Amino acid sequence: MSVGRRVLGVALDARVLVGLHAALLVSIAHLWMRGEYEDRVFERLVAAVVRPEMDEQQKALAVLHAVHETIETRNAVLRERVVDHLAGRLFENALDVILIEGGQCGDHSMVLTRALQVAGLEARAVQMNVRGTWGGHIVAEAKIDGRWVALDSLFDLAFVKPNGELATVAELHADWEAFADQVPDTYDRDASYRDYRRTNWESVPVLMPAAKALMTATLGSEAA
Repeated sequence: MSVGRRVLGVALDARVLVGLHAALLVSIAHLWMRGEYEDRVFERLVAAVVRPEMDEQQKALAVLHAVHETIETRNAVLRERVVDHLAGRLFENALDVILIEGGQCGDHSMVLTRALQVAGLEARAVQMNVRGTWGGHIVAEAKIDGRWVALDSLFDLAFVKPNGELATVAELHADWEAFADQVPDTYDRDASYRDYRRTNWESVPVLMPAAKALMTATLGSEAA
């Protein structure tokens, strides 16, 4: 009897391992296909609005307008059809879910940042501290002619200086009142670039602050 139980146990263990390996392979294949699909969507979006003769500022503005229109138009049509199921919750940051349920600043900045990168521009996200809450508003930055300019696709907004250049986050931080009249009526006036950051080292307690300290010591604060 004991030998039979051992044989049965080995057989069950083998089945469990096979099942786990199969699940892992299916998951990898699913994520790869999802990534390939999203790559194609971003490439099509950028190709529809960006032309080779455009300079960097024109490209950035074209992508900004396209992302805002794409998310807000689809969100307006599908606003009541919420993707409230397991896949929607697991992949809440996936492009197709954002296009249906999007409309928040974080969704916009995520899509805009990647679209700008597909268009050949360096891009990154910036979090603001609004009324004491980090991430109270999130925008994107694009590097245009060596300057990191602010782009807010939730409001289809880029701040323009008197000379026609787009304003950087640092310039908005230094003199918000000079640009405040460019925001729409629906804009939260407390999202004034008073305090901002590009990284969130507090997301995982202990581990992330320790990683930041190590990287700062070895690479310097800016690189970290």
